[in-house]
Amino acid sequence: VSRWLQGRTMRDTCTQPNDKYCDQANVFKDLGEGVLKNAWAGYNCSLFAYGQTGSGKSYSIVGYGANRGVIPVVCQRLFAKITTEQAAHPDNEYEVWLSMIEIYNEQVGDLLNAATMKIKGVLKIREHPKKRILRREISSVRVS
Repeated sequence: VSRWLQGRTMRDTCTQPNDKYCDQANVFKDLGEGVLKNAWAGYNCSLFAYGQTGSGKSYSIVGYGANRGVIPVVCQRLFAKITTEQAAHPDNEYEVWLSMIEIYNEQVGDLLNAATMKIKGVLKIREHPKKRILRREISSVRVS
């Protein structure tokens, strides 16, 4: 069982006991709540979707229509909490930065910079000798 499931099986999180489908609320409960908690604690957070083409990665992460995925729900709740905290503590400042990459066929693309999506191998991810991952040339934008 993956660590993010925290002892639960997929059967525990799906809509029906024998169902292989988990709705967006359950995906957020299993993944998004931890991301949101850690982001609020001041940690850099990452969400990694891995799987075959057509397996539902984009749907789970972004969603479609009223079925919002993990990222839109995390953002909505994060900014709602920032608004509440700013009202209670007007001297505090909050910054939220976002980067989005796609790794496909061992090529890295910056989803916030369309030019890098057209050139194969333009972006590199390196590992620092002290086990730190470096993301050079990848866009990071401040969001509000």
